[in-house]
Amino acid sequence: MLHFCIVKKCSIKITHVVMKNLFKTIGFFTLLFSVSVHAQLLGDCMTVALSLNEGVNCNEPCSQNANLTIVGNVSSPFGAPPYTYNIFLASTGINIASGTTPPGSYTFEAVIPNICLNELYVVSAQNSLGCAVTYSALLSAADYTFAFANPAPASCSPGCDGSVFIDCSTPPPYTVALNGVLYGTFTDYPLITGLCSGEYTGLITDGNGCSNNLTFFVPTTSEITVWLPETVSVPAILTPTVSGGAAPFTFLWNTGETTASINVSLPGIYSVTVYNSDGCSASATTTATNITPDCSTLVAAATASVTSVPVGTGYQVFATATGGTPPYSFHWENAAYMSNPDIANPFVSPGDPSYFTSVVAVTDANGCVASAAVVVIQIPGCDFTVSALPTQVSCNGLCDGSVLLAFSGGVPPYLITLPDGSVITATTFATIDNLCPGTHLITITDAAGCTSQTAFSILMPPTLLATPTATDATIAPGETTTLVANVSGGTPPYTYQWQPASLLTNATAANPQTLPLSATTTFTLLATDANGCMVNGVVTVSAGGFFCDLAATVTVNPPVINPGESAQLTAAITGGTPPYSYTWNPPLYLDNPSSVAPIATPPVTTTYQLIVADITGCTYTAPAVVVVDSGCAGFAAAATVEPFIIAPGTSAQIYSTVTGGTPPFSYFWQPETFLDNPNIANPVITPPYNTTLTLQVIDANGCLAQTTLEIVTGIPAPVTAANDTVYIEMNTSATIAPLLNDSGNGTLNLFSATTLPIHNLAIDYSADLITFAPQAGFLGEAIISYILLDATGATATGQIVVIVQMPGECDFCVWPGDADNNGIANNFDVLNIGLAYDFSGPERTDQSTNWYGHAAADWPGIFSDGLNHKYADCNGNGIVNATDTLAISQNYGLTHGKNQTEQTTGVPLYFVLESGGSSLGEPLTVSVHLGDTENPATDFYGIAFSVLYDATLIDPNTAGYSPDAASWAGTSENTLKFDKDLYANGQLDIAFTRIDHNNASGYGKIGEAHFVIIENIEGKNSDENSWDLPLSFANIRCIKNDGTQIEVNAQDAVVVITGIDNSNAAQHTLAAPYPNPANHTINFPLPAAETAILHITGITGSMVYSGKGSGNTVIDTSQWPSGIYFANITGSKGSMVYKIMVQHR
Repeated sequence: MLHFCIVKKCSIKITHVVMKNLFKTIGFFTLLFSVSVHAQLLGDCMTVALSLNEGVNCNEPCSQNANLTIVGNVSSPFGAPPYTYNIFLASTGINIASGTTPPGSYTFEAVIPNICLNELYVVSAQNSLGCAVTYSALLSAADYTFAFANPAPASCSPGCDGSVFIDCSTPPPYTVALNGVLYGTFTDYPLITGLCSGEYTGLITDGNGCSNNLTFFVPTTSEITVWLPETVSVPAILTPTVSGGAAPFTFLWNTGETTASINVSLPGIYSVTVYNSDGCSASATTTATNITPDCSTLVAAATASVTSVPVGTGYQVFATATGGTPPYSFHWENAAYMSNPDIANPFVSPGDPSYFTSVVAVTDANGCVASAAVVVIQIPGCDFTVSALPTQVSCNGLCDGSVLLAFSGGVPPYLITLPDGSVITATTFATIDNLCPGTHLITITDAAGCTSQTAFSILMPPTLLATPTATDATIAPGETTTLVANVSGGTPPYTYQWQPASLLTNATAANPQTLPLSATTTFTLLATDANGCMVNGVVTVSAGGFFCDLAATVTVNPPVINPGESAQLTAAITGGTPPYSYTWNPPLYLDNPSSVAPIATPPVTTTYQLIVADITGCTYTAPAVVVVDSGCAGFAAAATVEPFIIAPGTSAQIYSTVTGGTPPFSYFWQPETFLDNPNIANPVITPPYNTTLTLQVIDANGCLAQTTLEIVTGIPAPVTAANDTVYIEMNTSATIAPLLNDSGNGTLNLFSATTLPIHNLAIDYSADLITFAPQAGFLGEAIISYILLDATGATATGQIVVIVQMPGECDFCVWPGDADNNGIANNFDVLNIGLAYDFSGPERTDQSTNWYGHAAADWPGIFSDGLNHKYADCNGNGIVNATDTLAISQNYGLTHGKNQTEQTTGVPLYFVLESGGSSLGEPLTVSVHLGDTENPATDFYGIAFSVLYDATLIDPNTAGYSPDAASWAGTSENTLKFDKDLYANGQLDIAFTRIDHNNASGYGKIGEAHFVIIENIEGKNSDENSWDLPLSFANIRCIKNDGTQIEVNAQDAVVVITGIDNSNAAQHTLAAPYPNPANHTINFPLPAAETAILHITGITGSMVYSGKGSGNTVIDTSQWPSGIYFANITGSKGSMVYKIMVQHR
């Protein structure tokens, strides 16, 4: 007979679910039966079983179905089918079923109808080979289990408030009797309340007339145990050991004393009763005598995790005690070397090489003392170290790097194995030259055979670049201009040499002035850095409006090479006036740096610049990249250790994996002290303390992969699942992070979750989240049970109580992001964060920021409206600061059962049109002002408001707000700003608050709102030349530092957007720039016959470029941040505005 006595609420749901799934999987309820084999010939040739099918109905005892199963033994020579069977009712001898199984089928199943409950049936089966089996089965309704008990504890005071929920898998109604008392008939799962703590025996009868017996135990909510030693010798101090229950505890001794400890000076019997905060109590008694205790039975022993260690290496010592009178206390001598001298098993960190012996004193409850000692010898070992001081290569692309190695400790001389396999010898220092950029691994062996390794990197200086320009690249004949070197990268300082020098006032200056020029002239700059690296650059000054249409492209074949291979660079020239001259930079690793098609053999990936010039002096620069594949791409290593936490004195297996690279691989683990072999993939480690291992793997090509592995020692911490309480509103759902306040070893993972009563659960195992959605209309309490798994494989079971209430019913709950508790997360909540900035209070147990009611303890302070400061701690970490605004942004616009109010009159709040255009495609900036000379803002602390705009006139994702960092309202150091663009609603939500708890008074600008007007207004009349863009304020709240509100009078505004007259675009020849989007450069095809003015601004109106040009003008955008810019081109016959995108790839 199967009985389930479930006494703990945390495990009943799991057991119940497992049992129900088991029943569904096998398709029937297997009941206890007795098997009697009367005849079985020729070994195990056949097995027979008869069992009840599901759907037992005790009201109709002879209407049941049973499953007959016959299985022949394939491996038996006498077990072949077909089989003939007969089934008899034992009480009458009547044959109720018979038949023959199909030929060739070793397994046969059949449903036998009209089976009676509580009757004995006999089955006989045989085949033609002489195999025969007789089987009997008593099919009893008493063994049919359908009910499971889920008890809930009773409190100690007032008591008798426990309950039991009985989960049944058969049809109602259910009649329940407990301990012989009838509790009634239930049409749903029975819930019986008002139970006292204790054991219960129940009888449950279902709608089919079947009965189950249940035994379960109703515990108390807060069990408590108290311990005193059986005897003590006077004088003595009695201190009971209390476990379980919830603090605080109160004490009552039979002496009338109420302290936690008492002094005993007279012999006698002493007892104490201890009460916890739940009203539970427990007692303990001891006998005090004046007999001197026998200390001879107390024995102490001391051991260590190792017998010897290298000098300075830590280890763990262990103390044990037997005999005497527990409990024992421990104290180790040489406390300075101990992690904690007053525990049994401290870690030792010897600071003296001569320290060998650790001594511990053990004291029992009677004051008896015993001592023990353990010796660990410190042995000098391979303790030499290597320091590496690398020097980077002088020029980008060269292999002239070096490293200086310095040795200390060990036994010289040292053998140094270089990356190429060669060996050199050194005593104190060694220098290795001619190193290429990259990571290098060096192995050093001293005369004693000890080895050490060091890895270092040879760096490259930034690429040396020269992009000379002229302050005015187009001048009239006879005029002068200034050349600008624009040299970067390499190693400053730089020297300069310009050609032709005869046309310059100073050919060696960074920014020389030209002499009066009579014709277009190309100037060449040779720049040299401090390491002698050189780079060329050219700039052309046009005198007399000459137009230059020279262009070039470069192909690389093949584009990717292996080290030591070559690639062909080929230039294709268009435009200009032949013949052409070619200059390649850098000239390194080229067979002819002045050829139109040189051959490049670089050791590393290199970017070349081709500067081509025609006979008139026009120049053009084109890039080419030769990629050198070193074969190390994708080469990586990883490592794990099992077990995750290593007990003192035990070992663990390390596993490493390698991806990519070229076998065979060489392995190097550091430090190697506790490894059985530091040069294999999977060594064994026996660590005495926590450490970090570094693994370096080198493949057959010399590529290096490196990873680290944290080694954790100690006794694994217990895995605990703290219970949570979540409040949600009816017909809403909540996403819960149950593991935030749980503890264990390493990473915790959610393993499973169930709910009772049955509600909707969605589990995201990758994020360890549970989404709970109660049944429609459900109000009350639901229980979620979950199992967590830590890195050691240990598990714990936790419980989440979900309380479903009517909207607005939970007044003490914190909804993350609703800092003012008005029922919505929005920009208003930033103001309360500013009011409570840097205030602190109790942390929340559940620190997730998911949108549901979180139980939170009250903080010491309140806002002026009486709201507790805890609501401003949106993330629950116990302090209010800027990170709490992340919860506002995450839950923006979500609501719960509260209401909000607004103020709409008072201090003026208005717009002023700032820089930026009001034309199609242009950026628009409007400043926001609070107060004026006649009505200033007095005692201002913060403001939140919305700017409403017509989204059909504004580009998506361009609306934003920036505070005035130096305004009267505050600076960037003492203010907090928040903005959220709700483009679909045409609404920009803004909050701006001080965070120093001081008010400010004044008036004027407090920030700027930024927009970009769209270029093409769909659906508008194409004949219109202007459109109205209305701007208005809404949802305004302005506060002082005590939280009281300042009345605000909002004033609307209308911005007139003008169109651009393009009717003369062709004759203006102000063509669109290209490419758009741009990466490193953008070309402006300006009018060739005149000088145009070009201004480029960012989305906020800041100027990024201002200059003049004619013909094709190339602007360097490599240093501009990716984003939207506006180019305003003005010529003699008009102007154009283009929106351009810079997108770095």
